[in-house]
Amino acid sequence: MKKIIIIIVILVVLIGAGIFLLTRRGPVLVPETPFGEKETAPGKIGEEVPALPAPVDPVAQLKSRLTLEARSFISRWASYSRDSGYANLKELLPKMSQNLKKKAEDLIDKGLDVKEFYGLTTKVISIELVEFEEEKISFSAQVQQQETKGEVTNILYKTAEIIFIKEAGEWKVNEISIH
Repeated sequence: MKKIIIIIVILVVLIGAGIFLLTRRGPVLVPETPFGEKETAPGKIGEEVPALPAPVDPVAQLKSRLTLEARSFISRWASYSRDSGYANLKELLPKMSQNLKKKAEDLIDKGLDVKEFYGLTTKVISIELVEFEEEKISFSAQVQQQETKGEVTNILYKTAEIIFIKEAGEWKVNEISIH
């Protein structure tokens, strides 16, 4: 009798372990088309479904790319920390026109005479395309600035204007103002 009980217990444990292992596996992935077969259009057996290339609008791509660049440029241009010097402006020099590059280099050479900690962090809240011409594109953005002087922090809301021009075949920032 003891042997029968031991055999039943072993069978129950094995069945329980088997059920546990079967339910523990992830979902079974079934391919949408059988291996080696090409996808066909509904109702047309044997015809391949042509891949449709997405239409590319170069003007829309340019507007999108420059909107992202304007957003990034404004944030970096108008963010400063006494501890980092003018690293923000130095990093942006390759994206500037010769005109703006000269002004930025003069600003870096002049420096900022600050005894206590000073930091300015700028975030673009919204940006809008204002003008789109063949050689000039301008944006207007609403920005939030967090200004820290010593222990005092202020939150400011301002408007930024940025103008790109085509210089040597590339779009460069020619003017930027925050007011």
